[in-house]
Amino acid sequence: MGPRLSPPADVLTNRADRTFTVKARLKPGVSINSAAAEISALAKSFEQSYPDTNRGFGATVHTEVQARLDVTPFYQSVLVLLFGLVTVVLLIACANVANLTLGRGRSRSRELAVRLAIGASRFRLVRQLMMENLLIALAGGGLGLLIAQAMVEVLSNLEIVGDLPIKASFRLDGRVLAFTLFVSIASAILLVFFRRCNPQRRISRRH
Repeated sequence: MGPRLSPPADVLTNRADRTFTVKARLKPGVSINSAAAEISALAKSFEQSYPDTNRGFGATVHTEVQARLDVTPFYQSVLVLLFGLVTVVLLIACANVANLTLGRGRSRSRELAVRLAIGASRFRLVRQLMMENLLIALAGGGLGLLIAQAMVEVLSNLEIVGDLPIKASFRLDGRVLAFTLFVSIASAILLVFFRRCNPQRRISRRH
């Protein structure tokens, strides 16, 4: 189809033409790094075989997202903005949960004061609060993953309207799980810190 799409030049045989782009799927089990190493070796062999047109030109493999960001840097700013909005929403949710937890902590201030008076160590109380908050945070993170998986299934079934039948592929990988675990543990630690800084708890201890 080369001669029909771009007459009179043939993009398949003209080695001086640099506008030809190839998109492909990786074979199962092949990583991007190994594919990039293989295509780089092929580019070096072409440079030796065709020095007039291929000298100084290499080849590599990029994901679709990386390729779009290289061609249109504006997408990167949009992704940073969206990630910032998600972070703000996450902080608002954490602040709401922190307020609820602090309210519950005020109702338990007498209990904590009594336990301190009868000999419980501060480390033991902090460990108890940490475990309680960690269970709540992990439960919230697990619920968020279930909702995300449901949204992935919904979005994966949507077809993009256009000349070609395109379907967006979404999936939850290890990075999403690691980020969710990190945020859950960090939220639990922050809640314990807020409890320790609660002035109502210090007043109860003095009484």
